[in-house]
Amino acid sequence: MSHEIRTPLNGIVGMTRLLLDAGLTAEQREYAEAVRLSGQALCGLVDDVLDFSNLSHGQFVLEESTFDPHNAMERVAAQFVRQAQKRGVKLTLELDEELPHLVAGDSDRLEQILNNLVSNAVKFSNQGEIMMRARQIEESAGEVTLSFEVSDTGIGIAGDQQSAIFQPFSQVDGSTSRNYGGSGLGLAIAAQLVRQMGGQIEVESELRRGSTFRFTARLAKTGQQMEEGLARAISHLGETGKPPAITVLVAEDNPVNQKLAQSQLSILGFVTDVVSGGREALDALALKPYPIVLMDCQMPGMDGYEATAEIRRREAGSAHRTIVIAMTAHALSGAREKCQAAGMDDYISKPVDVDDLDATLKRWTQASSPVADEGRSHNGDAHSRVTDAPSHVSDAHSRNGHRT
Repeated sequence: MSHEIRTPLNGIVGMTRLLLDAGLTAEQREYAEAVRLSGQALCGLVDDVLDFSNLSHGQFVLEESTFDPHNAMERVAAQFVRQAQKRGVKLTLELDEELPHLVAGDSDRLEQILNNLVSNAVKFSNQGEIMMRARQIEESAGEVTLSFEVSDTGIGIAGDQQSAIFQPFSQVDGSTSRNYGGSGLGLAIAAQLVRQMGGQIEVESELRRGSTFRFTARLAKTGQQMEEGLARAISHLGETGKPPAITVLVAEDNPVNQKLAQSQLSILGFVTDVVSGGREALDALALKPYPIVLMDCQMPGMDGYEATAEIRRREAGSAHRTIVIAMTAHALSGAREKCQAAGMDDYISKPVDVDDLDATLKRWTQASSPVADEGRSHNGDAHSRVTDAPSHVSDAHSRNGHRT
């Protein structure tokens, strides 16, 4: 059901955003924006219900991969900085110099917790500042315990109501849902995810003075080392450099989502060719060495997993590697790992937001990436990712414990 709901939602949300960029009258723009916001709210509700159901029935398993907590914090902050600015709120990120650069754990779920906390902070703040902090508080032979904090200067929570906010379908009072929206599941899901990570979550708040949400997570150490001199792509919001003229192959069977992908890629400066299935994608690649393929996972005939596995089989022993980015409507536990096991390089979930698509493609099209030049051969490190490290989060961004 997740796949069946998300596929049409991808078309609704994506096409509405494209419509908003067209020449609409003020009244038409108001209607289109209402559709977009409603679609996004529905997407969030689908995610919350799925997660809450899985957590409640013990069917939720954390996935483990190596990731950089600095990048996780930066990605979350980058998602909300514009929204905070529109509300007259300054979003600041402070990372302790002892925060490790490489740990093993479920980065997607860690970012989900942070997303929920920062989203609430923005929603309930009309002035002042939102501060995101991360630091290491414990270390043992095999793991580290990290502390994450989101503070705001918003409306606050009364003391007698703070104990209930982590319960499902709970909100501060009856006016919260009417005035701010939300299902009342977000903090309940966050609390359960924190417990799964071996941590605790707590809140300190005062009415009309703001709130601080703090949680811990136990993450495994990893013996891998960050590559020396890893290039970081520094980008600023509102400053969008044009990517190189790369032709992207889109494998997608849904006609609406085909058109959406073409339009989004065109906006980002890419040329596109479109096929409707995995077999057609293989035929296209046999005729032209596309550097990047956006691969839908569920397609009739040969699906995206089978097609990617065949691509890797054909590339075995050669220096060429096609970057395959999964586009999937599946949001259940294990989806990312299934994509990786098939040989896919990256993953983006539907509904596909053009900013998320842009960030994903930039990871593979920076100057140090083998696909920066479409005609250049891919070397053996073609799957190494150049990580975005947005410095635009705030002018008080701290990377080494120093305020700049």
